Amino acid sequence: MIIGASAISSLSAQIIHGDFVNSKVSYLNVTESGPSVPPTLFAPPLPTTTADPESQLSFAPNNFIQTDQSLAFDLKTKSSQLQIDMQAADGLWFDDVDGTKPLELYTAGSYSLVAPFGPTPQSQAFASFTASYTLVVNEVDNAPYSSGAPYSANVVLVPSGASIIGPGGSASGTWNGSVKLDINTIKAHFGIAPTSNVTGMLLQYTANLSAAGVYGQSTATLLNFNVVNATIPEPGTYALLTRAAAGLGAHVLRRRRR
Repeated sequence: MIIGASAISSLSAQIIHGDFVNSKVSYLNVTESGPSVPPTLFAPPLPTTTADPESQLSFAPNNFIQTDQSLAFDLKTKSSQLQIDMQAADGLWFDDVDGTKPLELYTAGSYSLVAPFGPTPQSQAFASFTASYTLVVNEVDNAPYSSGAPYSANVVLVPSGASIIGPGGSASGTWNGSVKLDINTIKAHFGIAPTSNVTGMLLQYTANLSAAGVYGQSTATLLNFNVVNATIPEPGTYALLTRAAAGLGAHVLRRRRR
């Protein structure tokens, strides 16, 4: 379910995409900001969210930057930061589930390079891609939590860039990267007791595209970005689900015996 729509906020260089809610996780106050925003990098279109098999918020922008081949030198850059407040639904918390982690991030894009001329003038084309993220735990056991220093890291993208020279140079391909943070790593960093449950997290994710050309054309594209969150029921909720499942099983067995 999608609540709200993209709009320019009262803050400079910030776009409010809105709230995106499914039965497991609410992705609230999704905003995008940066030195070259607007226009945005992660939208349009607006992201979509699904709950099964695990909660996911998916962006599929297909947005790009491109240099002008007619120029002796042209440089294009695009940097944008998403902020997402992730809140587990009532009766759920973030945890490891069957190999899926409480926070997984997936990024993918493409590049295309053309360097037709040489040796005079000598065409060249370059493209590079970087990404980083910062995580804060803002709710534990359904209560506000002050988590101190955030968890920050770079995302390893493969490849992180590409280049060609002319004459007759051309290259194209895709790039991608992923992050998986398990619950023990999150709890250890933020000083959360093993018996406590993480119910709210704040994510900031930054993507940077660069394209440069010397009488060449360079295109760098962000194709998609996905946030995946694994959740499990709280003990009381799990017990209710177990009893309900047992009751349903007994009911089916009685019907079969008739």
